[in-house]
Amino acid sequence: MKCPNCGSENCQFIATTETHGKSFSFSNACCGSILLGPIGILCGACGTGVHSKTHEYWICNTCGKRFNQYEARKSMEADAHRIEKFTFYKEIQARTGAVVNHTGIDIYELYASETDTDDWEEDVLGDNILYNGNSMNVTFTITANDLDWDFAIRDMDGAQYEYYGLSFKDCDVNGATLVLDSDGNATLN
Repeated sequence: MKCPNCGSENCQFIATTETHGKSFSFSNACCGSILLGPIGILCGACGTGVHSKTHEYWICNTCGKRFNQYEARKSMEADAHRIEKFTFYKEIQARTGAVVNHTGIDIYELYASETDTDDWEEDVLGDNILYNGNSMNVTFTITANDLDWDFAIRDMDGAQYEYYGLSFKDCDVNGATLVLDSDGNATLN
């Protein structure tokens, strides 16, 4: 168990039992003697009025906090949420990196947008030119849920080439290579 106060796993489980009530019941002894005779008196010694309640909790040996299972579970759920957010952030960062141009043309403008967007976003190259065979770091964000993107490139003469539904699924975490085959079909590797 992990302490919700300090995060230490050096915690000790404690269970206590509280007992309330009388141990001998005169009324049960009388009823028992009428029904069972002398053996019924022994039934009164059973103490039917006894009630027990068990308390379970942990004590942190590091900070001394006393906490119950509910508090510990709440703390663990909060930790799990933080880990999930970190993993999501890590997935986003893992897909950001270099784009390598293997199109056969120099790229003067490069537009990238998610497939569900009707507009081209801003030119990710800015004032730079991505020459054929070269690579460049770009700053657009790709998440694990949005791996399919649309791209448009413009060459030196202003001709625009558009490629839809290119997937980052099989790309290296360090970047993506834009490749055009002899038929003009684009892929990301």
